[in-house]
Amino acid sequence: MTRAGGTDSLGALDIFLLCLVGVYLFILPIPHTIAVRNMLVLLLLAVLLVDGFRTRPEMGFTPAPPWWRIVVVLVSLTAWLLFQAAFLSFDPHWALSEVKGQWLTAMFAFITGTVLGRRMLRRRRFLQAVFTVLLLVLLAHILYIDGVGIRHFLATRGWVSRVSGLAEGPHHASYLTNTMYALLLTETLYRYHLRRRLLPGGGVALVGIFFLAAISTLMEGSRNGEVAMLVIGVIGLALARWGRERASGRIRWGAVLLVTVLLLVPLVYNVRHDMRWQTFMETVPIALQTERYKTWLNHHKYPPPHLQDGSPVNLSNYLRIAWAKEGLRLVLEHPLGVGYGREAFGRGLMQKYGEHALWHSHSGLLELAIGAGLPAVFLWLVFIGMLLHQGYRHVRAGGGYAAFFLLLFAGGFFFRSIIDFNTKNHVLMTFFFLVGITAMLMFHERETEA
Repeated sequence: MTRAGGTDSLGALDIFLLCLVGVYLFILPIPHTIAVRNMLVLLLLAVLLVDGFRTRPEMGFTPAPPWWRIVVVLVSLTAWLLFQAAFLSFDPHWALSEVKGQWLTAMFAFITGTVLGRRMLRRRRFLQAVFTVLLLVLLAHILYIDGVGIRHFLATRGWVSRVSGLAEGPHHASYLTNTMYALLLTETLYRYHLRRRLLPGGGVALVGIFFLAAISTLMEGSRNGEVAMLVIGVIGLALARWGRERASGRIRWGAVLLVTVLLLVPLVYNVRHDMRWQTFMETVPIALQTERYKTWLNHHKYPPPHLQDGSPVNLSNYLRIAWAKEGLRLVLEHPLGVGYGREAFGRGLMQKYGEHALWHSHSGLLELAIGAGLPAVFLWLVFIGMLLHQGYRHVRAGGGYAAFFLLLFAGGFFFRSIIDFNTKNHVLMTFFFLVGITAMLMFHERETEA
């Protein structure tokens, strides 16, 4: 990361843009804010484009070749989704509306993020401010969750779980906590590898926010969120191990111990207190017998199977496993997809069996395969693979903040998409917005300070 000039002061336009970014990120996970989200991102992009055209001669910006390869893959994926929806789906009108409302909206967020990332190039102070805004937005949501839990504890002397905060549910709240872990680990690695900092506050402040995020994870009680947290932590520890020769033994082992404890405590607590884990392995062979037991097809109509002790299976365990098997069957039967959308799994079941009880399969990757087919999965894997590969290359070359964050954030998002339906709505928009920012910065590291 080299200094490339630019101003260190924030002007009125910078502050206005930071306010837009902060409000946009804050309301994204809050339900019933779609119109406000769209208005804010449209205003943000418009202001950025006007400013970009005004400062283009000054910036002298030329996109790097790896950046264009990422764009080509996304354009190809978008073209396939439109073609598949129009000509191959069961219901073209529905599928096209889903492409418009879900995918194209996420692409709009990606474009906005890339244009914002371009403006952050060569502007160290503005770059710091954007990541600080992200930190403060995530912290506000986490503090609200922690506040709910503390208030409940003071009133009842009991621990509360499945807290949603301002989000629509605990799983949505856990997306915010996962993003916070990625950001905090990025800052830790940045200080650990390069002996520099981007976010304000010292080590004590960083540890304190880690602690608040861990409490939030406990209160959310989201198994998928904790699995994603573990993946993010493993990636972070692997990156820390790579940089072991750059830090003293005291700093290295102190950082590793801190991250390990803060990641394991919520996970161990959940495994010990969430009854779903205790019967998970026994449920697997039962759930795979989808021909014998039909509860997965309509759990309101068909009674659940029973475990060896005579108790009914936990539906959360049973349904996800059975849906995964039946979802893979749909992919094999319709390799080009039934139509992109949030209800692809349910529509596939309805076409095959004439009934269903739930619209999606609880797996973003599987839902993409069912809806848009294997070509879409291939292009999506290429896109994610390029992000992770380029991030790894930049880190190995001594890269900076953007590469660290992209590896942690995109890696956690992808692995969670295998077990959770996170490739939709505001979660997908947030992913592409942040990937747009960090990919733009990473691919142009010689022109930026991140």
